[in-house]
Amino acid sequence: MMNLRNLCAVIVIALLLGCAQAPDIPGLYHAQNGDAVVRLTLGEDGKGLWSTEDDDVPLTWEIKKGEVWLHTKSGGVLPGKIGDDGVIRLELPSVGNLEFRQVR
Repeated sequence: MMNLRNLCAVIVIALLLGCAQAPDIPGLYHAQNGDAVVRLTLGEDGKGLWSTEDDDVPLTWEIKKGEVWLHTKSGGVLPGKIGDDGVIRLELPSVGNLEFRQVR
């Protein structure tokens, strides 16, 4: 039977692993939205950029609860699910689903 000390060690290790940022997440991603391409740049420093043909939106990002959370300067938060295939899937109101595939 596991004693309290071992249980605490297991919990601490699980928390540390759960909070770690996946090393392969930073990079450049593209998603297709009709005829338009949406670019998502995720920097290793937690900063990023959401780019369309008409606009560039600076953001910060983090891994939280197994998802990529995009934080805009205006206070918005967009959680994206990370698939086993490395695709980041976002569901946006009035836009629908976007699938961001890493291109570099």
